[in-house]
Amino acid sequence: MPIDAYSLCPGGTGKKIKFCCSDLLPELQKLRRMVEGDQILAALGYADQVLAKHPDRACLLATRAELLRSAGRTDELVPHAARFLEAHPENQLAWAESAVAAAVTGDYRRAVECVYRAMECVEEHLYSTVYEAMDVVAQVAVVHKQWGAALGMWRLQAQLAPNHEAPRRAIGMFRAQRDIPLLLRSSGSKGQPPEDAPWSPRLTEALVLVLQGRPRQAAERIAALADELPGEPLVWQWLAELRSTLADTPGEIDALRRLASLDIPSEDAEEAEARAMLVADDPLGDGVDMLRIVWAVEDVEKLQTAIPLDSRCMLMPERPTEDDEGPPPRAIFVLLDRRNPAAPDVAPDTLARPRAQARFFGRQTDREARLEVAGFLADQRGDVESQVAELAGDALGRIIEQEVIGRASRSIDLIEAEFVYPPEAEPNTVRAAVQQYGRQAILDRWPEVSLGALGGRTPREVAESGPDESQRRKLAAAVLALQLLVETNGREEIFAELRSRLGLPSPGPIDPEQVSVRNIPIIRLDRVMAEKLSDEDLGIAFGRAVAYQFIPGVRKFAAALVEREHLGTSPERRHAIEQLAYTQDDLPKAMDYVELGRRACEAAGQSNVEFDFVEINLGLAHGSPDKVPHLLEHIQQSHFAESGVPERFSSLLIRLGLINPDGTPGPAAVAAQRRAEMARAAGHGGVGSTAQAEPGKLWTPESETGGKGGKLWTPD
Repeated sequence: MPIDAYSLCPGGTGKKIKFCCSDLLPELQKLRRMVEGDQILAALGYADQVLAKHPDRACLLATRAELLRSAGRTDELVPHAARFLEAHPENQLAWAESAVAAAVTGDYRRAVECVYRAMECVEEHLYSTVYEAMDVVAQVAVVHKQWGAALGMWRLQAQLAPNHEAPRRAIGMFRAQRDIPLLLRSSGSKGQPPEDAPWSPRLTEALVLVLQGRPRQAAERIAALADELPGEPLVWQWLAELRSTLADTPGEIDALRRLASLDIPSEDAEEAEARAMLVADDPLGDGVDMLRIVWAVEDVEKLQTAIPLDSRCMLMPERPTEDDEGPPPRAIFVLLDRRNPAAPDVAPDTLARPRAQARFFGRQTDREARLEVAGFLADQRGDVESQVAELAGDALGRIIEQEVIGRASRSIDLIEAEFVYPPEAEPNTVRAAVQQYGRQAILDRWPEVSLGALGGRTPREVAESGPDESQRRKLAAAVLALQLLVETNGREEIFAELRSRLGLPSPGPIDPEQVSVRNIPIIRLDRVMAEKLSDEDLGIAFGRAVAYQFIPGVRKFAAALVEREHLGTSPERRHAIEQLAYTQDDLPKAMDYVELGRRACEAAGQSNVEFDFVEINLGLAHGSPDKVPHLLEHIQQSHFAESGVPERFSSLLIRLGLINPDGTPGPAAVAAQRRAEMARAAGHGGVGSTAQAEPGKLWTPESETGGKGGKLWTPD
């Protein structure tokens, strides 16, 4: 876009070029033409020449920073951003470029601070570079699991650009991310400052700064208020949230623990303490090193013969990648902690667990033969070394490498155990054994694990130590944190029993007539008495549970919606039936809900295509895709003229790999076509050749309406 004297200065001054840098207009115009001509490197060279004559001019420094980013020369951006900021400490672009530079180096806290410093420099015009820096910083915050900081960036973007879909989409995806603990995806209701409190205006003024994109300044003011009012919960709630937004984890933990220590409802205190645990690097204080050890191999042939003969070694298919250096390993296998049981002996204590991953390499030009074993906990080292020695015998030499490759939680390793299923065992028997193991791990074994979060004591020791309110609060918080850290789908009753065994109170039902369903924290939503909710509030509760993928709440409110038959085929009730189908562990039960949805639509004279898509998704998710080709053909023949169906159908084909976004055959279709050609070649087109089957006729973007166009193979 051409620039002239009345264009906004590209240097972040907020002034027009005529009143800022008119003497550099010809140079700026030339740089713009070079950029538009995609002459980035030439533009960089010219910018350096002009900067040598006019050092530290904001417009030139900002332009050079943009060029460095465009050229991918991020190593040069770091010192350049520092120079820009030193020369113009009140310039929003100088802070924005410093934010990007900090993000590049992984300094997420500095990156977050720089974005908000940039916002503090905005007077009238916000430069797009500042908005774009928020994207970069949000990404680095996600990488470092600074969820509050990432959410703060997206919220600010959504406020600054209401019509921009990306930040709202990011917020929605974050809220539904079930591998992030629910307490970190949601914030509790804080309420309004009391009108008669003399400090309320100061808190309100600080919160106005948050709306202006200045949470750093707001946090400073609220921290000062907290020093004056150390017993006011609302102040500490806001301070904890703002410190989370600023990626100040130590400060957030301090504020949460100060909040938990106040005279507040026990449930509020437990959740504050649990949140403080969850944002820490080692939530339960039970972290243990994960190790990698490499042995030299003295007798290659002997070890290669021994591996497949050992019943505690599970050989894996070789999967070398393009990044592999040198020859691939001779064997990739998993060390099991025991031999797998025979089918009749399947039980929680007989199933084999993977203990470590192993790779066996033969001799290479510059390296001796070696056995690498990795991924085991440090306190399992003795068992692993004994098993390796038993496997390899005198074929093994000395240890030539050893290192710590990460940290793992003892609690999570205990509860989220993986197993190797005996191939001949009946699936239901194995499933029952695994479920029984999980129950025993939570109720019997975890209470004996020492936790740093409990001062090095075990949950059982704390439970039996007497009525120390502080310690019991931490114990309740540890149970809650554990429940949020592990996969709890279907385990809610087990954790309720755990609380009971440890002498912790069980939270009761919540009466929606006493508190608005809109203000109930998500983590407590499943305790709402659904039968007391109006149709409107039931829909709200269901929508909130779905948005956060809070499965206990989804199931509860979906079932309540389905029971209210007077809602017919309202969007909320149809969605409830879908969600009940998706949240079933058993495919036949899920299909019962699919049929319920179809019948409800038919009774109302409405299309039931929605449930065709649901059945396809369920079949793929449960590993039963047999009906997918038939359902695709049915949708194409019976529902293709309906609004939105072609677009959704196309999206599904892309997801299945049958077509590419541009409409060309996708990888699955190409692979199927190749298989057909190979079968045709092998059978010469004769009787019995699989090539005689007609490829499934599927719609592509180039097809005519009604699916009469190109033909693609369906998965078989």
